[in-house]
Parts: sequence; structure tokens; C-alpha cells
Amino acid sequence: MIIRRWLIIRRWVIIRRWLIIRRWLIIRRWANVSFSSDLQLARGAADILGMTTTESPPPAVIDAVGESTLELFAESPAYNDLLWRTLTALSSVEGRVLEVGCGIGTITSCILEESRVTGVHGIDLDPAYVERVLTRIEDERLSASACPLEEFVPEKNDAASDASYDRIVCSNVLEHIEDHIGAMRNFARLLAPGGRALILVPAHQWLFCDIDRNLSHFRRYGRQDFEMLSRESGLELTAVKHFNPLGILGWWLNGKLLRRPTLPAGQLKAYSELAVPISSLLDKVNPFPLGISILGVFEKS
Repeated sequence: MIIRRWLIIRRWVIIRRWLIIRRWLIIRRWANVSFSSDLQLARGAADILGMTTTESPPPAVIDAVGESTLELFAESPAYNDLLWRTLTALSSVEGRVLEVGCGIGTITSCILEESRVTGVHGIDLDPAYVERVLTRIEDERLSASACPLEEFVPEKNDAASDASYDRIVCSNVLEHIEDHIGAMRNFARLLAPGGRALILVPAHQWLFCDIDRNLSHFRRYGRQDFEMLSRESGLELTAVKHFNPLGILGWWLNGKLLRRPTLPAGQLKAYSELAVPISSLLDKVNPFPLGISILGVFEKS
């Protein structure tokens, strides 16, 4: 009788713990929080069950909102393919490449697929991102450093020697840097003669909203801003293109009209699956300086 009662109690405890885990997972999903690995998910469940894990935790991500956004875009291969094709239509990507703001490695993978790339060095402010990129992407041409751009200098990093790179790829990073003029001057120092910096940033300051603020954006850009950066850095602005005019509607609707703090995951997924072909067509026929992003190529003479 005692054993039977103990088994009943034990079964009830197990069921109760499972219900707690299930509720916790549902809450996390609705909160739109991304996990960098299945191991993190297992650790969260283990904490609820009162269990412990012996493996050391990975570095904590500095910007949870930024990570969530990067995860959403990483799950949109059609959009990433359109972006990369648009960028490389303005300039080839070849030789020794510096990727500024490698994030979780979405653009890193695109760079490494270019046949004429001989090496890629990625830098990012967040050590967790750098560790993730080096773990996820196995390529002998790839190296990476965790440091802010202003500290990517020869005195602190062997990979930061003058005139070391044929190309710099900087996608959705410059808007996070308060001293963007200093960043561009650093690009000019790092580029070899004839080298190019391929820059992509959010476009149109009139779209600036809480989504930008929560992503730690200082600004959005227009052609005149690129021209100013060209003058201040000494790099020649050789190409400018606005990208994805259809994306303006979603950003304005969510950020300006509905005043949402972040982009809904469901909308981005639907856009990637259904609207990317429309965006691709609009990019080809759009005669106006209009797009959710603006791309520029800056060349060192």
C-alpha cells in the first residue's frame, strides 16, 4: 500500500513538472525569444526541474533584441539571397575580406560562397556571436575577433594592419556606431589601394521609430549621408542603390502607425515566403530613391 501510494505521488510530480515545462516553453515562444542552441533550451528545462548541467555556459549575448532580429532574418533565406545578389551586383566580393559586424554568420556564409574570396576575417562587438560563427562555419579561410570597431587597430589586433583588405562588407552595422565618420576613416586605413567597402544601412530618417531605438540605431541614411561620409573618409562613392521598397510599408505600419517595439516574427516569415519575388521585381523597375535600406560602394584610390 505504501509503495503504491508513493508511485502515485511520484507520477503526479512528474506530470506536474512536465506541465510546468510545457507552459514555460509556450511563454518563451510567445515572448519571441530566440535560443542560440538546443543546449540553452535544455538548460532552461533543467533549471525548472531542479536539475543541474555540468557543461559551462556559453557567453551571454549582449543584445537580446538584436539577437532575436538576427535569428528572424537568418530564417529568411530568400530575403538573404535577394540582399546578397543586390549587393554583389554593385561590386564583386573577392580577395581578402573584412566583415564588420559578423553577427550570427548569415552574411559570412554568403561571402565564403564567393569563389574569388581568399580569406575572411569577421569582427563583432559580441563575443557570443564570434564564438557561434567560428563553431557553426567550418572553413579554413575564416577567422574572427570579438572587439568594437574603434579598437580594431594594429596595436591591439594583428588582423588590423593597414591596407590589409581588398573588400570590407558592412551590413546593417554603421547605424549602430555613434562615430560613423571615424568608422569610415578606419575602413579607409584598412583597405588596400583599389579596395572597396560595401555598406548597407537602413534608409530614410523619416522612418526612424521605436523599432530602430530598440535595435540601438543612432540614425537612418540617405544618399546625402553617403556623400558626406565619402568626403570625410576620403573614399570615393562609386555606387548607390536603394533596396526593397516594399519593406517600407511593413516598417511604417509596425513602427510608425502601430508603434510596435519590434518586428513581428510572423510578418517577416510571410514576407520571406510570399513577397520576396515582388520585392525583387520592384527593385529592378523602381526609378525612385526609395527603399527600406540603402547600399553604397566606397572605393580607395
